[in-house]
Amino acid sequence: MPLQPSIVVTSPDSPKVLLVVNVQGSAADVTGAETDLKVYMARMSCPVGMLVTPEQARFYINRFTDYTPQTVELIGECPTIDLLGAPEKVVEPYLEWFVQEWLEGLSGGARRSWPSPVREAIEFSVLPMVTGSHVRAAVRAGAAPAEGRMRHVLVETNWVFAYAAPGHHKVLDAVALLERARANDCSSTFRRYA
Repeated sequence: MPLQPSIVVTSPDSPKVLLVVNVQGSAADVTGAETDLKVYMARMSCPVGMLVTPEQARFYINRFTDYTPQTVELIGECPTIDLLGAPEKVVEPYLEWFVQEWLEGLSGGARRSWPSPVREAIEFSVLPMVTGSHVRAAVRAGAAPAEGRMRHVLVETNWVFAYAAPGHHKVLDAVALLERARANDCSSTFRRYA
């Protein structure tokens, strides 16, 4: 199954992925996760990648010498707790959030002394990618897009009771349906709204 990244850093003026992060809950299959990350980076022409487990944080760079995963190289690794400055090992439910916060801190200009094994990887590969870019949780399969089109939700039971959306994203047909339901007008047929 292809990699579904945990976090992506994109250019502010295009959807191009500048940095991809694969956060794994355990180090059980680091080799498989590393292979998936390299394949993703090669296929998407992504210049920088990270593989983060509760134990280790690894940094990768795409040398662009080829369009195969072999062009992606490991350029540094360190204990995750040293990178994130966490007082103890971060468990899976929070690891992705901590990594995203760390990247957002970098993009916002936060500087600190990084672990020496990864200092160059961060300063010359990660930092240039996050500076002035968008850091966000990636879209997982079946999830709503993080940016772009707003999904509208119309909950239907025997009664229409709610419709919620920001004012500039309202579907007027859905608003009209809600108004008809409030007026007990049951003459309309059901339409699907996306």
